[in-house]
Amino acid sequence: MVEQGRGAELYPGESNKVGAALAELDRIREERERIDRTLRGLNAIDSRLDDPNKPRAYLVGLSTEDDGRAIVSVGNPDTADNVVTYVPGTGAELSKVGGDINRADRMAADALETDPSAETAAIMWLGYDAPDSVVWNAPFDGSAEGGAGELDRFQDGLRVTHDGEPSRNVVLGTAMGRR
Repeated sequence: MVEQGRGAELYPGESNKVGAALAELDRIREERERIDRTLRGLNAIDSRLDDPNKPRAYLVGLSTEDDGRAIVSVGNPDTADNVVTYVPGTGAELSKVGGDINRADRMAADALETDPSAETAAIMWLGYDAPDSVVWNAPFDGSAEGGAGELDRFQDGLRVTHDGEPSRNVVLGTAMGRR
């Protein structure tokens, strides 16, 4: 039997050229879906950073590895009197970060309403790989414990880089990330 097309060139050594091509198409589709999810999160961050109708936001950290990482501060944590670090929980990832940034916006707005004389920075800290599922990951995989060291280092960094009198810092965690 004579090979037709260019499958032999594309998949040398593969006996099932069609199967190899379909497997590659699946891999490409999965990669595109991952890129689309990452881009959705990056666009949400970009949109918030550029929003002139809200208090200034700062991009403190970003990574697209795994499910992604992002640290966004609403207000300047280096000069604020109060700093709240919000840590989203299970299901949180870069692709869904828009809702978590909105939560930081609401915390900053509530703090300003409560005490207009104090500057408060609200940080959305997704600096770890949050567990994907309450049922399958959260109780077993150690994600929260794995992120604890990074969160500790981040909090130490807030103290070191703060200008003026020390700020009052609070860390707020949730069991489930916002979608």
